[in-house]
Amino acid sequence: MLDVQGVGVVAARIIIDGRHMATTQQHGTYHLDSMKPGSYRLSVEAPRMTFDEAAVKVTPNTPQLPSIIASTSVHCCSALAANVDAYVFYVFFVLRKLIFVL
Repeated sequence: MLDVQGVGVVAARIIIDGRHMATTQQHGTYHLDSMKPGSYRLSVEAPRMTFDEAAVKVTPNTPQLPSIIASTSVHCCSALAANVDAYVFYVFFVLRKLIFVL
């Protein structure tokens, strides 16, 4: 599983035909046990990302399924930056009070 920048998605839920079958590991890899040959619907659930459902065909000659790339991703950097600014302001305010007391 890859995000829109091509980076592996950790802890994404792999859903096969409506059943949770695996969770991605480091680098977005996952392993499916005991898959019988056939056609399946593969979907992925991950926080702040959406993935298009994919039709996959498993055969004895398919050692791995194709990479699934997120179709959209929501970033929270602006909220994080606001929190960091607020924290820096708070630390500055506390230090200023401390210096004033000394």
